[in-house]
Amino acid sequence: MNMLKNLRISTKITALIVALATGGVLAFALFTYQVNVKAAQDKLNASVTAVADQQAEMLTHYFEHISTTVKFLQGSEQLKSQIGSSPDTLKSTLGHIKEIYSFADVYITDKKGMLRYLRKKTV
Repeated sequence: MNMLKNLRISTKITALIVALATGGVLAFALFTYQVNVKAAQDKLNASVTAVADQQAEMLTHYFEHISTTVKFLQGSEQLKSQIGSSPDTLKSTLGHIKEIYSFADVYITDKKGMLRYLRKKTV
């Protein structure tokens, strides 16, 4: 404290102005840093959300395609007639279905859900 009494008033005013300017600059820098961190977090969150939405859309499309294909095959009169005409043609018909739709396995069930026929992937 004694040291401050020895300084001239102009020096004290200059030191006070420098201290206030430094405080203002530090406050502005801290504020800018926080805004930039928040913006980076928001950008990352938006990117992750966009990727998640895209993956969900792709998964939904995949299962809708499978559902549509299954409904088509269930209502196909040609498939029903081929299966009903001869059990021997069932194996070749299911083989064609596997090739056309790129299925790994093909299952035929009755209305109760009991498995009637299975065509597995051959390695």
